[in-house]
Amino acid sequence: MEKELVAAEQAVRKIEKFGLGDVIRPLVREIFLDDVFVRGVLFCGGRLKKIEEGDELLLMRKKAPYDEYTVAVYHGKERIGELAEADEKIFARLLDAGKKLTARAKRIMILPDCSALEISISMTDF
Repeated sequence: MEKELVAAEQAVRKIEKFGLGDVIRPLVREIFLDDVFVRGVLFCGGRLKKIEEGDELLLMRKKAPYDEYTVAVYHGKERIGELAEADEKIFARLLDAGKKLTARAKRIMILPDCSALEISISMTDF
């Protein structure tokens, strides 16, 4: 019990000295989950031209009458599309559970008659 009190006191001193963010930061890990395609970008080449590989994208849950697991993909304030139906269920559940998901543009294909966007999704965990 005495060792636990000493460890707790040391932790409190470190937090007071360095701040909570610096104490927790070594425990934060980014865990790669999957590479997926974004649907709804087939004819949106103009919007995709603003995105570069490696850009961070925002994943946001959206309720839709046709699909209860819709996860929209945004670049800034502009909606780019949604996660493909085959991939969205698990990511929707993680977002609903309050997990922090990070998406980055992995591959952008812009052709005259169609476009595609592949993204990498990771989860930040403690």
